[in-house]
Amino acid sequence: MGDSTAPKSNAKRGSIRIGMDQNIGASIKRRSLEDAYFAEALVTAGGQPITLAIVADGIGGASSGERASYLTVECVTDFVRESTGADFPQILEAALQKANRAVYDEAQREEHKRDMGSTAVATIVHRDRLYLASVGDSRAYLVRGGKVIQLTVDHTFGEEMIRLGKLRPEEAARNPHAGALVRSIGNEPDVQVDLGVYWNAREPETGAKARQGTLLKPGDHLILCSDGLIKERPDGRGHFVETGEFDLILSRNPPLQAARTLVSKAMGRNANDNVSVIVLQKPAGRTGALRTILRWGVILALLAALAAAGVTFLPQLLPSRPPTPVPAEASILIGPISGEALYKESGRVPVTLRADSPLPVNPGGTLQTLEGTVQFILPDSSRVYLDRFSEVVLTQIADPRSGAQNNILTLEQGRLLIVLVLQSGFSSSVKAPENLRAQVLGSVMGVAYDPGESRLEVDCLEGACLVANAGDVLQLGGGQYAWAGRNTIGRAGEARYALWAGLGGTDAGWITPTALPTATPTDTPTATMKFIPAKTTEAPPPGVQPSATPETPTAEPPTPEPPTAEPPPETTAIDEE
Repeated sequence: MGDSTAPKSNAKRGSIRIGMDQNIGASIKRRSLEDAYFAEALVTAGGQPITLAIVADGIGGASSGERASYLTVECVTDFVRESTGADFPQILEAALQKANRAVYDEAQREEHKRDMGSTAVATIVHRDRLYLASVGDSRAYLVRGGKVIQLTVDHTFGEEMIRLGKLRPEEAARNPHAGALVRSIGNEPDVQVDLGVYWNAREPETGAKARQGTLLKPGDHLILCSDGLIKERPDGRGHFVETGEFDLILSRNPPLQAARTLVSKAMGRNANDNVSVIVLQKPAGRTGALRTILRWGVILALLAALAAAGVTFLPQLLPSRPPTPVPAEASILIGPISGEALYKESGRVPVTLRADSPLPVNPGGTLQTLEGTVQFILPDSSRVYLDRFSEVVLTQIADPRSGAQNNILTLEQGRLLIVLVLQSGFSSSVKAPENLRAQVLGSVMGVAYDPGESRLEVDCLEGACLVANAGDVLQLGGGQYAWAGRNTIGRAGEARYALWAGLGGTDAGWITPTALPTATPTDTPTATMKFIPAKTTEAPPPGVQPSATPETPTAEPPTPEPPTAEPPPETTAIDEE
């Protein structure tokens, strides 16, 4: 029902492209996948070509929640397939009401399922027009021209009280029952289905219904998700994924990779609930390209006419400097992989990484891990271990052929461990957004970056390292830990060796405690933030397929030589390109 591993890449031009992914969540208490989802282009019994998508989030715990969400999706998809009309809002409403009755009846028949239920958000796209229905707090978003619009409202106690004018938003936020559902599938014999397509969370449902059939524009994206994607984090530092991150992710990735990236971001921040995402895209049209061709056609025709008349100013219209040569591809060696990892370049189809094989790369290429970890070896023989749910951009690769002497890795999220093989003139540094940087001088460094915190954490495990922001640089000795924020660098004591030993693979033997050097006093705060790696994903229950490839054993590579014990160079600043 929810096979997110199969990309919908065979869509015809102008049709809706589909991508979807889900994860059980990082909480050790989470034992089952209670979300279910479905997305597919199909033709109804009445001959209507549509794209149908639905996300359901089960209620009731364990097998009850799993059963309720599965039954909801099954009832809706069957009802829509068998429909013979073209009143799509009415079809969605009737489908969810049928699902409600099926879940309610089963719960009444079986005592241990008495509390089971589900949320649901479902959409039909027909001839590029959007039709939407929802019950509960699973959501739909429209992303258009860089703006994110929440199309559904949460049917929770707090939201209902705000809409009825009985509580102000700040009062609702303090209410202990604010998140309790007031509408759900299976709670009562009948359910009120919300057919609003909201552009304003406070507008009445009757007015929002008038937007049924909204025309999707080329480049529009729809996101359907369970609340696990956008829940507030337990530490109060925002949400697992912020809606402000949607546009960048969607603009950089096709639907399948966008869905996977959204889920992996939530998991990288230790999402404590099931996370399910469907991404639908109305492909961008060719109007812009045709306009560009016509515009240049007119310009060239005009220039030809002017040239025939003896006017020769064409050189002034063109750049005088020679074009910049495109650098040749470098290659990195992919080592052991557990789970699934991708290599992405702009304008190219993402490549699934294969263990123990060379990978041609270009500056700006991105390595992304999903459920597993990956080791890769750079041309200067330095080894990098990328943790699960991490993403790193190969900003610059040190390559003797090109003369580049500094590896620059931009860590977008997650964590990596780098083992530098010291060679004359070569170095490795790690960047992060907000102009945060770290450099390993020799020879082992662990770096973690959480985009929600905008904080770069550095464990100098062997030798010497640097950590810096836009204004300051701090040198660390082996055995020290520090962090850098936009305006502050703070030292927090001893390096956390235990945090990195599980990631180091064959280098784990070299990740050993070093005597802590005398610390230089600093005026910066010394508050500690512990980076907690994502928990191991539980196996999902029967009937729902996970998106990521399960871990498979790989051949153990030969034990590498230890890092060279050469003294680090006298460096006082982070290397740049």
